[in-house]
Amino acid sequence: FSPIYIENEELNFKNKLNTQRDHDWNGFYTSLRRLSRFHSVIKTGYKYNVRTPATWPGELRFSMNGKLADSDYVVLNQSFDTPRKIGIKINGKIVKDLGYDRTTRLPITVESFGVDNYTCGTHAYDQDTQSITFVLKGSACDLVVYLQDTIQVSMRLDMTVDNFWAGNGPTNFVDRMAGILGINPARIVVVDIREGSTIVDFFITEDDDETKTDGDNDG
Repeated sequence: FSPIYIENEELNFKNKLNTQRDHDWNGFYTSLRRLSRFHSVIKTGYKYNVRTPATWPGELRFSMNGKLADSDYVVLNQSFDTPRKIGIKINGKIVKDLGYDRTTRLPITVESFGVDNYTCGTHAYDQDTQSITFVLKGSACDLVVYLQDTIQVSMRLDMTVDNFWAGNGPTNFVDRMAGILGINPARIVVVDIREGSTIVDFFITEDDDETKTDGDNDG
């Protein structure tokens, strides 16, 4: 799994990172005794794109090291070529994404959420680009970006979009759908809401005993 590119056009920054050599080989393949590690010097307070021509593994760990203030942060954007759900875990617990803004009726982006509100793991998933944008903040921030097997569902509701949002929008939808299916509401992730009458695209993730670290953000 190599290389990884870290890029920022504003800073004219592009860093190509190759993994460290493994301990030995098993035929044509490495022994996988050493986990792939990619280290880069970056400037805090900026957004970077992370990409690779290789296939992303199921989990990637991100952290910042060095002499950092608690307020120091970077924003990372990472695209995947898979329809699987992309999420974030901290200490093994799933972090809830930013969800929807009831006023604008649009997904909350990391940029619109505001720097002052950033915490370790603040993130937004973009279904159209199959990408995740997330925040690393402070030296204690250590998180995992992971891929999860899902069922993808597109459902048309016999109501207007106005009525959908008047009824507490995605929150009520998730609670009712979870009740019908008899599953944990945390397994249902709404990724798109659009007119016609109302069409809701959502994921149903695999069963997982882990719990969320954050509450509902669609407000």
